[in-house]
Amino acid sequence: MKRIITGFLALTVAGTALAQNFVSTSPTNKNVLLEGIGGINCYYCAEADATAESLLDAQSGRLVWINIHAGIFAEPGSNEPDFRSSYADTLLSLSGMTAYPAAMINRRYLPDFWQNNGKLAIETQNWAAAADTILNEVAQVNVAARSEFNISSRQLKVVVESYYTFMSTTAPNKLFVAMLLDSILGPQEGASVYNPSALNADGNYMHRNILFDYISSGLGISNPTSGNFRADTFYYNVPADFNGGNFELFSPKVAVWITGNDYANVINAAYSEMTLISNEALAANILSADWDADFNQICGSESALSLEIQNLGNSAIDSVSVGYDINSGASSGNFTVLMNTPLPIGKTTTIQLPVISGLNNSTNTVLFGISNVNTAVNPNTDQISTQISKASLFVSDSTNGVLKVRFDNYPTDISWELIDETAGDVIVSDSNYAVSYAIITQNFTAVEGHCYALKLTDAYGDGLCCNSGQGYYELKIGNLQIFRDDEFDFESGLKFTFEEGVIAVNQTAKTSFEATVFPNPATTEVTLRISTAVSGDVEMAIYNGVGQKISSKILNLNEGTQFLPLSVEGLAPGFYLISLNKGGVKSIVKLIIAK
Repeated sequence: MKRIITGFLALTVAGTALAQNFVSTSPTNKNVLLEGIGGINCYYCAEADATAESLLDAQSGRLVWINIHAGIFAEPGSNEPDFRSSYADTLLSLSGMTAYPAAMINRRYLPDFWQNNGKLAIETQNWAAAADTILNEVAQVNVAARSEFNISSRQLKVVVESYYTFMSTTAPNKLFVAMLLDSILGPQEGASVYNPSALNADGNYMHRNILFDYISSGLGISNPTSGNFRADTFYYNVPADFNGGNFELFSPKVAVWITGNDYANVINAAYSEMTLISNEALAANILSADWDADFNQICGSESALSLEIQNLGNSAIDSVSVGYDINSGASSGNFTVLMNTPLPIGKTTTIQLPVISGLNNSTNTVLFGISNVNTAVNPNTDQISTQISKASLFVSDSTNGVLKVRFDNYPTDISWELIDETAGDVIVSDSNYAVSYAIITQNFTAVEGHCYALKLTDAYGDGLCCNSGQGYYELKIGNLQIFRDDEFDFESGLKFTFEEGVIAVNQTAKTSFEATVFPNPATTEVTLRISTAVSGDVEMAIYNGVGQKISSKILNLNEGTQFLPLSVEGLAPGFYLISLNKGGVKSIVKLIIAK
C-alpha cells in the first residue's frame, strides 16, 4: 500500500511551564498494548479475536488492541481482501512467533508467558495473565490523544499529549501513532466455530482494529524526565481504500503509545478520542447500493433498492432526495426519503427506495446520486453505479423438472426452495433432513413463459462439498441442466425464465481454477479435488502453522475435475495451508491434521 501523508508537523513543548490540556498529571498504572498477529485464513484467529474483545471490554479503556494481519495466513486467496499493512512483515519478525495466533503484550519479554524462549510472542491463553502483569505496574509517563477527522477533505489531525510523572528508566523514548480500521466486513476462517457472534447474516465477519498505517513510526522524545510535558501534532490524509479493497474509510480509529527503548518495551498506550468535522453545513454521500433481488437478478423489469448513505455535513440529516438514471437516459426519476431519526454527522444509515421500474435490458446500469439534503442542494455531486440483470432464458423440449440434492455429512444445515415468481407460488421446498449423504429428488412441471427463483442455503456456511463430504444440488428440465453447484458459502442459486421448444442450450456453472481437500480434519491421507478449465502445471506447496513452507511439488493437471491422493502421515497435528499456484492464479486450501 502506498503511504499517503500530505502534511506532517510535530510540535514539541517541553518542561513544566506550559500547563497541560487533557493528559493526566497524576501518577497512574500502565495501560496495555495488545498487538495480535493473525490473518483471514488462520483457523484459530477468530478465537483470538474473541479473547481480545473480552479483554477490551473488561479493562474499560485500559487496553489498546491492534490487529496485525501478517504472514502466510494473511495472504489473500482469490477474491479475498488484503488486510496486510506495509509494516506487517516487520512486526511479524519482531514478535518471533512460532505458531498462529499470538500477540505482543507491550512488546515486553515476559518469561512466564512467552511462546518461545527470548521472544515477544504470547499465546492466546496467556494474554489475560500477561495483561494483568502490565496493569499492576506504575507508569512512568501518561499519554492521551484527541483526533479530528474532516470527512470532507479526509484530513486527520491527531494531537498527542504526554506527561512524565517519573523519570523514564529506559531511553531513548519514542512516540508511535497508528491509524486503525474498525468494524470492517470480510471473510475469516474458523469464525463460525470460534467467534460466531462476530458474523453477519450474510456470513461476513466483523474485523476489529486492523492496523492500517503508522502516522508516526517512532518520534524521538528528548528529556523524558519527571514533570516533562509535550504536545505533538500530526496531520494525515486518509485514502479512500485499503490495498485496493472496497472499504469506505470514513471513520478512522487512532492508537498511540510510547516505547522505552526504541521499538520495544511499551511504557504506556491509549486510544485517541475522535471528533468528526466537515467543511459543509449540509452534505451527504451514497456508500453502497443493494437491490432487493436475490443474486442481483429480476423477473420482469422492476425492483426495490436500499442505499447506504453517510452524513458529510456539520448538521443532522432529516431527509434526502435521491435521483436515478437507468441505462444512460432511457429512464430516470427522483425519490425523497425521510429519516426515522436524524442522521448525525459522519454517521451512516440504510434507506429504502420504492420500486424502480424501467429495468428493460438484459443487464441494466443505474446511476444514483443525492441531489438535496434537508431540501438544500447537496454540494457532493458524486454518483454510484450499480447493475441488475434479468433472469436468464432457458429453452427445453420438455416441461418435466427435477431438483436433486445430495447431502454432505450435515444435512440438517441445508434448506431450499424453488419459487414460481410469475404465479407467486412455492413449487418445491424442504429442509431439516437427518440422513447424511442421502440423495433426494423433487419433481415439478415447468410452465411456459414463467420466471423461477432457485435458492439453496447452508446455515453453517460451508456449502455441500467438500470438507464434509461430496454433496451437490442440480436442477434439470428434461435433459437440460439449468444449474448445478456444490461449493459455496451460505447461499447459492439463480433466477431463470423457461420456454418450451426444440432447442436446448446447456449452461455450465463454474470454470475457474478451484481446489478443495477432504476429509478435513485428516489423519494420514487426504484427497485434493481440483477443477480447472485448461490443462497445465500447478505448483503445490504446504505451509505449517508458523507459515514455513515444508514441502512443494509440481502437479500436471488435465482440463476438468480430478481427485488426487495426498499423504499427510508425516505431518504433526495442527493447522496447515495447501497453496496451489497456476500461472499466477492462486487457490489456498485449509487443512487440519488431528491424530
